[in-house]
Amino acid sequence: MELPGVLWRDVRGTVVGAAVGIAAFLAGFVATFVLQRDEFAESPALGDELAAVLGPDLGDVAEYVADWLQPEPVEAVGWFFYASHYVDLEVTVTTLGRSMRWTADLQQTPLWDDELALVPPLVLLTAGYLFARWHHGRGGSALACGVRLAFGYAAAASAGVSVVSYSRDAGFARLTAVPDLVTAVVYTATYALVFGTAGALLYDAYGPKNGARGTLDQETSATGQRDPGE
Repeated sequence: MELPGVLWRDVRGTVVGAAVGIAAFLAGFVATFVLQRDEFAESPALGDELAAVLGPDLGDVAEYVADWLQPEPVEAVGWFFYASHYVDLEVTVTTLGRSMRWTADLQQTPLWDDELALVPPLVLLTAGYLFARWHHGRGGSALACGVRLAFGYAAAASAGVSVVSYSRDAGFARLTAVPDLVTAVVYTATYALVFGTAGALLYDAYGPKNGARGTLDQETSATGQRDPGE
């Protein structure tokens, strides 16, 4: 099977698959918020944790401005959702023209919940299964389903990086925190390809046999049995 040719010949399938990938990303984002809603409530806890991940050089200073450091809920949700794909947070501090940069692994903070790591696989398995149920009636393969989902999922992840970008400016000092863009695109695309394809394979193995493919087979059979003289 020539995969690129299949993707371009069935433009509708590619567009729908990408849309399902985008929807899966948004669903994962919402699921992350639901699981961590208590942590994202209005409280200084998240600001305290952000101060802690700044490291020994700035952590003591940041403790005094934890309220000011408090990120918006959408930013915090995004950080943890990207972290569930093992995408680290890039932290940059600029003071008097000098910059320091390092990465923060949110999975190592007390706010991290191991359940969050299950969100992307479960969402993508479901998306792959549902998309395959529609698309396999059009002759698509499991791998093609996974690739199509990956297009949309990675595109949403790329756009989401700017949405969850965090910045605080005190005049003499500036703090920014943002998921690494390249890592986010590569890792989310890989997740979508692997688990989206796995979801499609689950449909192949256990999905209903009387779905779209069954309808197509029945139509083909009826056409083949038709009297040639008709």
